[in-house]
Amino acid sequence: EKRRDLACSLLDRIRALTYIKPEGAYYIFPKISHADIDLTEKLLVDAKVAVVAGSAFGKGGVGHIRISFAVEESVLEEGLRRLERGILTT
Repeated sequence: EKRRDLACSLLDRIRALTYIKPEGAYYIFPKISHADIDLTEKLLVDAKVAVVAGSAFGKGGVGHIRISFAVEESVLEEGLRRLERGILTT
């Protein structure tokens, strides 16, 4: 719960995406208008952060990315800061 809340508070700063706060999962599935394989590759290469394109989870995932928060808080904070910088430069 603590990491979920941390992830949500950091994601709230990124205006380019929206999400539903997870209740029992260890991941967040934010909607981002330009989410696709190209975006995930760009984030990996340019921002050094790994996310999964929502399309990998079926038709309903198109336009989303999947972010796991099952990591240490310091890793989560750094990853979400990189995500924010990466999204802002796309």
